[in-house]
Amino acid sequence: MTTVYFVRHAQTDYSNPVDKERVLTKEGLKDRYKVIDFFEREGNRDRISAVYASDYRRAVDTVKPLADTLGLPVIEMTDFRERKVDETDEDYFAVCKRMWENLDYKLEGGECIHEVQKRNLRGLHQLLQQHPGEIVVVGSHGMALSSLINFYNPAFVYDDFVRIIDIKPWIVEFQFEGEQLLSYRERELLS
Repeated sequence: MTTVYFVRHAQTDYSNPVDKERVLTKEGLKDRYKVIDFFEREGNRDRISAVYASDYRRAVDTVKPLADTLGLPVIEMTDFRERKVDETDEDYFAVCKRMWENLDYKLEGGECIHEVQKRNLRGLHQLLQQHPGEIVVVGSHGMALSSLINFYNPAFVYDDFVRIIDIKPWIVEFQFEGEQLLSYRERELLS
């Protein structure tokens, strides 16, 4: 059985207009250590064989302390990046609601949920092939991770996405036999 823990990044500082380069807030920098605490409580921290992240700074920075404690590098994979968003003055939640109602809807210059889902699944399948029977951690994003959950559970839709929007960091555990999903579950971090 292969276990993949997706860790949605900690709180982001939005002052940088370049999405890929956004750093974590002071609170986010502190909260990323909750990820280490989580794996220590699970009792499987030392069994983690690889730490991946999207190539967005906030995702890398969230899992880096964990990787450092394990003596592992953070391997960046562009397939795990967040949804490409066109800069727009449109209401974020209205756009997201429309996207969840039609997974192929997107603003000009952006990506639809199906595109994000396909890209993230490609990265996930690569990990499953490279790490059979291992425990792997992936630094991720809200929409990217939500699109994966939706692929395996189509009942995960807009209301679920809104429910988790402020949970940072957030961990979702996926268990696979080969490439067949056995289970997934949202995991709680302690304050």
